[in-house]
This record gives sequence, C-alpha cells and structure tokens, in this order.
Amino acid sequence: MSAKTNNWRWISPLAFGLAGILFVASAHTSHGRDLRGGDHGDLVALIHSQQSQASHLTADVLKLSRQTQHLTRIQIDATLAAQERLASAQSIDAGEIALTGPGAEIVLDDAVLPLGGPLSGLTIDDYVVHQQDVQGVVNALWAGGAEAMSINNQRISALTAIRCVGNTLLLAGRVYSPPYRIRAIGNQVRLRTALLTDPNVILYLQYSKAIGLRWSYQTLAAITLPAAIAPLTITYASLATIQPH
Repeated sequence: MSAKTNNWRWISPLAFGLAGILFVASAHTSHGRDLRGGDHGDLVALIHSQQSQASHLTADVLKLSRQTQHLTRIQIDATLAAQERLASAQSIDAGEIALTGPGAEIVLDDAVLPLGGPLSGLTIDDYVVHQQDVQGVVNALWAGGAEAMSINNQRISALTAIRCVGNTLLLAGRVYSPPYRIRAIGNQVRLRTALLTDPNVILYLQYSKAIGLRWSYQTLAAITLPAAIAPLTITYASLATIQPH
C-alpha cells in the first residue's frame, strides 16, 4: 500500500467528523427551526408601523409649516398696512395729497373805513385783518380737529408759515390780499365749537360787531383742498473768510 492511499484513509474519517460537528452546531443555533424560511411577521409589522408614524410626522410638519407661513404673511400684511396708514396720515398732515370731505369755510375781510376816518380811540390798523387774526382762526380749527386746511385755496401744512406783509398775507412765497377764505375739513360741530371758544377769535368777533370787520361762517358738505405747493428751498449764508493783504 502506497503512502498516498494511507493518507486518504485518515482524511475521510476526519471529514465525516467535521461534517457531523457542523450539523450539530447548526441544529443548536436554529433550535430546530429553518433559519431561512422562518416567520418574520413581527418585523414586517414593525417596519409598517414606523413608516406610518413617519408619514404622520411628515404631515404634521407640513401642516405646521403652512400655519407658520400663514401667520407670517398676516404679520407682514399687518405691518405693511400700519406703515401705509402712517405714511398716508403723514402725507395728509404735510398736505402732499389733495383731500375732499365735509367741513367749514370762514371768511375774514377788512372793515370799511368811515369817511371821517377811524373812530375815536382807534387807528386805521384796527380796520384791517392782521396776521394774528388769521393765525387765531387757523389755530382754533386745528384745535377743533381739522384734518386739512387751506387759505385762499392755498393748502396749509406743517411747513406753512403765515406772515403779514403790510396789509397782505404771505404764504409759501405767494402774496394774498383780503378777503381771506379759510377752509377746513373736519367734524363741523367740533370746528364751530373750537372757533367760538378761542380767545383770539372772540376778540376778532368783538371788533367785527364794533367796527365792521367782516366775518362769515358756513358749513359745507364737501370741500376739496388741493395739495400743498412745495416749500421754497431754504439756503444758509455764511461769513466769507477774508484774507489780509
């Protein structure tokens, strides 16, 4: 018998022994069950449950995202609306836009000077409408809640200064002569009450009765006031530096 044949005699029993050991180990691991064909129903159910939960969470996230976008849009719209209201109010106060509404019209005019001259104790100036008379009416109307105002169809704004030049009125670089027609948009009852309780207006009315300074008041259902004329450009002067010779 050759050495090669002798080797196979030992290898065969060893191979069969190893196969037996592997068979026993596999049976022990599977506890008698098929490792490939077992029941995985619990694992599949768990996967489906997790997928369903993930779908619900995704839907919740989308819902919350839409709600956030909606609330943000509402907040932005409210902020823009507030800014627009503020800008509109400022434009009205500055007289930048024409305005129409109910209100009142007051007319002031000089009195007729008697043929013999001013009455005793009076001067010619007492028969003339002055800056403080116009300013008194304007201030009273603002105090009465006037939303907008004009004098002789010239819009009065926060930038308008009322100045007298002799017996004329200077407004935004333009000169106006009496009669002075003052129009104001606002609550008519409040405007009239403010006028009749203002000390400067009361004094003017006293002179009106005494020497004939003209005063008229009427309510108007609709007054249209133009936009204000742009104010004149203000420049400043400065001292020039003179170099010595």
